[in-house]
Amino acid sequence: MHAIPVGAPGEHRVAVFFNDIKRQREAEDALRASEARLRTLIEGIPQLVWRAVGEGEWTWSSPQWTSFTGQSADDALGLGWLDAVHPDDRDNALAAWRMAAARDGYETDFRLRHPANGGWRWFQSRAKALRDARGRVIEWLGSSTGIDDQIRAREVLMRGSEQLEALVAERTADLSQALDTLREQAAERERAEAKLRQGDKLRAIGQLTGGIAHDFNNMLQGITSSLAMARLRLGQGRPADLPGYLDRAEKAAQRAAALTYRLLAFARQQALKPEPVSFDTVARDMEDMIRRTVGPAVQVELKLADGAWLVMCDRNQLESALLNLCVNARDAMPDGGWLTVSTAELVLGGGDVERADDLEPGRYASIAVSDTGAGMTPEVLAQVFEPFFTTKPLGRGTGLGLGLSQIYGFVKQSGGSVRISTEPGQGTTVRLLLPFHGFNQNLGGGSQPETGRTLLLVEDEPDVRELTAEHLRELGHRVLEASGAAAALRLVQTGARIDLMVSDVGLPGGMDGRQLVTAVRELRPGLPVVLITGHAGNEPITAVELLRKPFEPDALARRVAQMLGLG
Repeated sequence: MHAIPVGAPGEHRVAVFFNDIKRQREAEDALRASEARLRTLIEGIPQLVWRAVGEGEWTWSSPQWTSFTGQSADDALGLGWLDAVHPDDRDNALAAWRMAAARDGYETDFRLRHPANGGWRWFQSRAKALRDARGRVIEWLGSSTGIDDQIRAREVLMRGSEQLEALVAERTADLSQALDTLREQAAERERAEAKLRQGDKLRAIGQLTGGIAHDFNNMLQGITSSLAMARLRLGQGRPADLPGYLDRAEKAAQRAAALTYRLLAFARQQALKPEPVSFDTVARDMEDMIRRTVGPAVQVELKLADGAWLVMCDRNQLESALLNLCVNARDAMPDGGWLTVSTAELVLGGGDVERADDLEPGRYASIAVSDTGAGMTPEVLAQVFEPFFTTKPLGRGTGLGLGLSQIYGFVKQSGGSVRISTEPGQGTTVRLLLPFHGFNQNLGGGSQPETGRTLLLVEDEPDVRELTAEHLRELGHRVLEASGAAAALRLVQTGARIDLMVSDVGLPGGMDGRQLVTAVRELRPGLPVVLITGHAGNEPITAVELLRKPFEPDALARRVAQMLGLG
C-alpha cells in the first residue's frame, strides 16, 4: 500500500492504492520451503555439497564439508576451500575451474585431509552450471564424492599388474634358463650316448677278441700238443703212433679254418656261393635231420608255402642257419614243446619296411622258426646279434657263440633281414627275409603233400622210431613222436589233433602200450590205435589193431590206412 497527494492547490486530498502481494509472498514462501528441502536433502546425503560463483569462489558449503575438512562455512568461502586440498592437487583443481565454463561442467579429482587422523583421502568433484534465461552462469552447484577405496583398488591393481608383469618376466627368464639347461642336457646326453655306443663297440670287440683268443688257443694247443707228441714218438722209434697225432693236429687246423669262416660270416665278408633256392624245398629236405637233432621231446611241425618263389643265397649257409635256429629252439624247451618251421611269400610296403634296416619295399620270401619255449627278455633280445653272446649256462654249448650273429651276417650279406618276435614265457619266432629272385620252374616233384591226418608214434628205440616216422611221412601223414608213455600223454593233453596212435607195447617208465591206450582213451574216447608187439599179447583191446615185429613198412601202411578208413 502507498499514498499519493491529489486535488487542487490548497486542498488536502490523498489517494490511497493497494497492491495485492499475496502471490509474491506465497512464491517467496515456496522458494524458502524449496530451499529448506534442498538444504535438508543436501545435508542428508553423504557427498560434500557446495555452491560457487565465478572461477571457483565458493559461496556456501554443506555441513558435511565442514565435518570432514574441519573448515567452517566462512573458511571455505571464496577460494578458502583450496586450503583443504592436498598441495599437490591445488593447481589442477583451480585450473579445472577456469575451464569449467567452456566445458559446461567442472570435473576433477583431488585429495582432502581428514582432521580425525590427518590422512588424505581422494574425492571426485563435479559441478554443473545454473544459467539464466540468457544463458549466463548464475552459480555452480557441485559435490565431492569419496573415491578413496576405488583409487586404492586401482593402485592395488596397478601394483598387481606390475607384479604380474614382473612375475611373468621372472618366469620367462626361468623358462629360458630351463630351456638352455635342457639344451645343454640334450647335448650332454648325445655326447654320453656317443660314448656309450663307442663303449658298446669296444665291448663287442672285446668279447670278439676274447672268444677268438679262447678258441684259437684251444686249437693251437691241440696242434702243438699233437706235434710235440709226434716228435716224441718219432724220437722213441715208435712211428706207428704218428698218424693218430697228425689226425688230431689236422682236426684242430680244420676247426681253426671253420672259426675263420664264421668270423667272415659275421663280418659279411665270407665267400658265399649264391644260387636260386626255395625255402620250402630246403625245409622239407631237412625235416628228418631237424627231427633227429631236436629229439623226440620236441614236436616238429612244418607249415610250408607252395615253393613257387625262389631267393638267391648260399644253400649250405641257409641250411646251417636253419639247423642253428632249430637247435636254439630246442635248448629253449628243455622239457619239450612244439617247434614250427614255416615259410611265406610276402609283399612288403613302405610301412612294413619302415623300421627294418636296409630293406626296400617289394617281394620277399621268408622262413621262420617258432618255439613254445622260455622266450627272451628285452635285455637279452638287445644282445642276441652280438658275437659270443649266449644265454646258455657256463659249460654248455659249443664254446663258439657266433650263432645268431653268424646268421645275421649271412642274411645281411644276402640282402635280407632278420626279425625276432619274443616274449618271456611265450616263446620265440626268428624270421629270415630274403628278396624274391624268381619263380620255381621245377614244381611237382619232391615229397607227397600231407593228407591232413595226424599220427602219434610212441616208440622208445630211437632208430626204429625215426625210420617208422620217416616212412609214415612219406605216405603223406603228419607224425608226432614220443619216446615213452609220459611224453605221449603230455601231447594228448595239449589238445593237439590226433587221428590215430601207433605205439609199441613194450615201453619204459612203468606204463606199457596197453596201459597207455587205456589212459589215452580216457582223454580221447574211441581213438583208433595200432599196437606193435614182438610177443603174443594178453586180452585184446577194442578198436586196436595188432602188428607184430618184425614187420614190413607196407604192412604198417596198410594197417594205418585201414584204421583211418583210407581204403
